[in-house]
Amino acid sequence: ALWRSSVGWYSWQFQALVVLSPLCLTAATFLLTLFRGTPIHDLVAGTRVANEMQGVPSISGKTGWSRATKIAGGITLAAAAVGLLVWALVGGRPHELSASERQSYVQDNEHLLDSLSQIPGSHRLDLQSLPYCTNGSIIGYSTYADYKTATLMSHQDIVDFYVRNLGDTWQHSVTNDTLTLPPSADHPNGGQDTATTVQFKRDSARLSVAIVPPPYNGITSPNEYNVMVDSHRPGGANCHLD
Repeated sequence: ALWRSSVGWYSWQFQALVVLSPLCLTAATFLLTLFRGTPIHDLVAGTRVANEMQGVPSISGKTGWSRATKIAGGITLAAAAVGLLVWALVGGRPHELSASERQSYVQDNEHLLDSLSQIPGSHRLDLQSLPYCTNGSIIGYSTYADYKTATLMSHQDIVDFYVRNLGDTWQHSVTNDTLTLPPSADHPNGGQDTATTVQFKRDSARLSVAIVPPPYNGITSPNEYNVMVDSHRPGGANCHLD
């Protein structure tokens, strides 16, 4: 379908690990340096070990910090690193909608859909709301409706109707894509056709009108088109693809 996308939670986790793991390693190295009394550059370069084997003391001088200050600083650094890592993997998860919030979200979508002007003579064929997720949490719903016009209309006529009736308060953009059609009774060898999508945006609300050839998006007749509304679009992917 044209409105399908996916966001991988595990790839996001991996990126967080890549970014934050070095910080945790640095904190652990710092703590090890404090408790062993070995300066970091001696620990990394191995000069402490080599010099001790030869009976030569380390060339690193002592700093003016007390041992207690060093330990407190090391613990603070380690705690901050671990806290950031935990936040990235757990705390950064978005708020998941409760049952009542989900119901209100769908109702807002349906109210927005019902407020739209309808092409004269057309009628709604079906209606469904599908959740979408981020990192496994349901954060919103998209509501889809299929419509059928009384007579065959061009893609541009349908686009013009919605642009005209929604007015200047909605920003919009139009895209045209070439689709490959599978073999059918009318076209045994398949073929190509154009899909037109106009996307509208107003504050956090999103609305899309897609005019596609059968059988895309469940369309069964050239007189049909799809409308999608999302009254509070925060962004995400369909849950069954997340």
